[in-house]
Amino acid sequence: AIRCQGEMKDKIAAVFQDAQKSFANHRRALKDMRNLYNKNEETFKEHFVPLMKMALAIFKREPAVERIIQLIITFATAKTESSDWEFALWLINVLLPFTTLKEKGPRFRSSQLICGIMNNCG
Repeated sequence: AIRCQGEMKDKIAAVFQDAQKSFANHRRALKDMRNLYNKNEETFKEHFVPLMKMALAIFKREPAVERIIQLIITFATAKTESSDWEFALWLINVLLPFTTLKEKGPRFRSSQLICGIMNNCG
């Protein structure tokens, strides 16, 4: 199980790495992330948050970070069979504490993600 968890982290990291390069890679990245999420939701969430936090730390409007943010927003609001917004709600709850931090980067990026999720939901 430990090896499997490490594999999950590596796969999510690879998806993020690939998605930074171009928006053209996002369609495949979304499919890969959905497959990983469907395999094991809890393990996915456990490894997703630390990788997402790396993008939150960067305040400057870097194109690579903007692509990751957009990927996360799209993934959180993607229509699925259940389409119950479970992941989006979970992610908003994870992000809310970051909106009150003193550091500009995490505060800005968490607000950007929450705003993007809210805009895409309706």
